[in-house]
Amino acid sequence: MTMPGYEKFMLPIMDMEREYEVSEVRDKLAGHFKITEEDLWELLPSGEIDGIP
Repeated sequence: MTMPGYEKFMLPIMDMEREYEVSEVRDKLAGHFKITEEDLWELLPSGEIDGIP
């Protein structure tokens, strides 16, 4: 799966910030968008991480 863009992340982030600590949001977003651990650590062609480390 490709990572959702900025706009797709914003609403869930704003909703989650009311209920969860910042440290919990990564896992909650991954679950919401059904992003695998492998997807979270996918590298861009530049070698940068394309995810939420």
